[in-house]
Amino acid sequence: MPSRPTILVFASGQDEGDTLARRVRDVGFRPAVAKTPDAARSIVEEPRFGVGAALLSTDLPVVDLTAALDGLRTRANSGRVEFVAIGARPDAAGVERLREAGVSLGVWEPYPDAALRFQLNRALDDGTPPRDREAERVPIARRARIVSGRFAKAATLYTLSTGGAFIETPRPSPGGARVLLELVLPSCDVVVEGRVVYTNVTGNLRRANLPVGMGVVFHEPAPDAVRAIEECVREATRCITLEADPPQREGWLQRLRLRRR
Repeated sequence: MPSRPTILVFASGQDEGDTLARRVRDVGFRPAVAKTPDAARSIVEEPRFGVGAALLSTDLPVVDLTAALDGLRTRANSGRVEFVAIGARPDAAGVERLREAGVSLGVWEPYPDAALRFQLNRALDDGTPPRDREAERVPIARRARIVSGRFAKAATLYTLSTGGAFIETPRPSPGGARVLLELVLPSCDVVVEGRVVYTNVTGNLRRANLPVGMGVVFHEPAPDAVRAIEECVREATRCITLEADPPQREGWLQRLRLRRR
């Protein structure tokens, strides 16, 4: 298995740095924590790290963020560093500050580990968004069940779109298999048919920093299932979009809290 990529964790304090480092490690990457620009420069210049992506705390006390990040990009031994802002969703001024500094990715509290892994993988993919798809794909941590014939097994949604999903499971169905998925979404439970188009399994990993599981393309989902998925995708997108926080919509969030109890 390839070595884990190193992620620079540029945090505002030791406690925050330790917390972020633990979460970075939990999703399959190797963290290197820095609390000052000088420490961050030392890490990105170190050849053994080869840092290509960094988590940037939104409350980092840096006066000139643009200059600080440009300095890290220039000194990076890897040739590039893509930054992912992380923390509380910034206001309009905070979003503008990040954009001016060249930051285009974010992960906002409260975020699932799936969102953190998703954005770090995007940052390591040369800083580009996911490949063009027929439908928008988002990270989401929701319960699911895989039904194949007379058998059913518990699983977890890792990513979701109206066209398909990646299902995290230690026992994925083989490529080409027809499956029935029961998805526990915030607004309702939906059942969709699908076909396994690829698997990510130990010994045959398509990508080391993705969960073990399978990619499934949906087959003619019912209109009400599509609407429920679209609503779920819209809300999950707010967790990773570099935009100021809009007025809170209590209905969806309240349903989500109730369904997690």
